[in-house]
Amino acid sequence: PETVPQEKTLLRQMQLKYRDVAESFTPSTYSPLPAFSNCHLQTISGVFLRKSEGCAYVDPDSGLTGVTKILRAVSDIDGKEDESSFWDERVRVDTQCGQDFFHADVKYAATKKTKWQSEGSKGMVVLIHGLESNSNSSLSVDMANAYVQEGFDVVCLNFRGCSGVPNDTLGGYHLGFTDDLRFFLKVISETWDKNGYDKRPIYLSGFSLGANVVVKTLGELGETAVTLYNIHGAAVTGAP
Repeated sequence: PETVPQEKTLLRQMQLKYRDVAESFTPSTYSPLPAFSNCHLQTISGVFLRKSEGCAYVDPDSGLTGVTKILRAVSDIDGKEDESSFWDERVRVDTQCGQDFFHADVKYAATKKTKWQSEGSKGMVVLIHGLESNSNSSLSVDMANAYVQEGFDVVCLNFRGCSGVPNDTLGGYHLGFTDDLRFFLKVISETWDKNGYDKRPIYLSGFSLGANVVVKTLGELGETAVTLYNIHGAAVTGAP
């Protein structure tokens, strides 16, 4: 009989175990206002309008009221907004090979207690940005702020060459580049163990290219994501 590789057997077991969870998510119907149904228009305008209350999701049955919310949001756009001061600190992390580095920007949910942790936070969210983005993009800042408001410390990893400082080697990053994320998880785990810090839950989050990196990382780590790195969950959007 044909021998099934161990990783495929494990995959089937996980699929069976969590099938009910996956099937419990029922997508809602998406019905944008006719005048704003163009996907390109939504992508561009979303950068500027998503912070406006009542503008993120407008019921198509709202008629002129819905259009008014959008127009009001457009008039409130501040083109001079500077988000570079959002993060509390930037940490340079030397790569495992010792020849390069990447930057990790940190936002604490409360007063800083120890390295990577604030007083009483619920845990840490490691945020991975998309292609040619960085920690100061509006989406990175908005997502980080949402997590902070829920009581989580947030660390956004900048891919090599994306933090405003050229990296030291010719290597960059790509859709399947998980090296730096995996190394950072190791750094966090060792730092907490060595110094006796609270071993709080870690969650991964990513968008676009970053979403693919997060999912691929979890696949590579398997059960060690929990046993070695205390990863309790992940949330991604727009994985290519």
